[in-house]
Amino acid sequence: MRAGRECMAADDWAGAIRAYGQGLMDQPLLGMHYAANLERARSQYRQERRTINQQGPAHTQVVVAAAELSHNAAGRAFTLAQLYQHLGHPVALLGSHFPQWGRELWEPIQTAVTKAQLPVHTFVAEHEPRYVEQAFALVLQHPADLVHLSKPRLPAVVIGLLYKLLWGTAVLVDIDDEELCFVGERQPITLDGLKRRWIWPSGLTGLRRPTSRCRGAMEAREDSG
Repeated sequence: MRAGRECMAADDWAGAIRAYGQGLMDQPLLGMHYAANLERARSQYRQERRTINQQGPAHTQVVVAAAELSHNAAGRAFTLAQLYQHLGHPVALLGSHFPQWGRELWEPIQTAVTKAQLPVHTFVAEHEPRYVEQAFALVLQHPADLVHLSKPRLPAVVIGLLYKLLWGTAVLVDIDDEELCFVGERQPITLDGLKRRWIWPSGLTGLRRPTSRCRGAMEAREDSG
């Protein structure tokens, strides 16, 4: 709490967000106090960033986030990141690795990522119940003005939500496939339906219920405009 106050006194809004965000994780019983200060710091940070963003693409930090970066879905995320580089934005690739697919960046794009000098920020989700905790820590260290989620899969959606919570980031969701087809479903399910049928956070990567819920959330967002 003291570190956050010191940062705010110095108008270091990013530092304040990191301090209060870490406080939320370390002292959840004081969450109400940390959350109130985080909200204030986030508001000031976004105001500061809006002024900076007006200076052009080179001043707008973009993160392309993917649910999994160890298999071929990483290729699409890399392509999106290249597009933002071409537009003149500073951009980073961010996401997670699930051990069943690997612990490193998908091999076919490793050389290209290095050549493009593209920063990559990842963690290995060894134990799925800790996924949110790990994603929280990663997002807290890498602020962005825009987050582009490559594919609406639950691990990526969690990252997008954390960016909204911590940094007030604009989030764009990229949908290139009919995700329900991959899990043998025809209709999305509501959040209430998910709560009745699935215990969070087991099964983040497949699957049927998380994927159906993500599609349901996207459709609800579209309906609300």
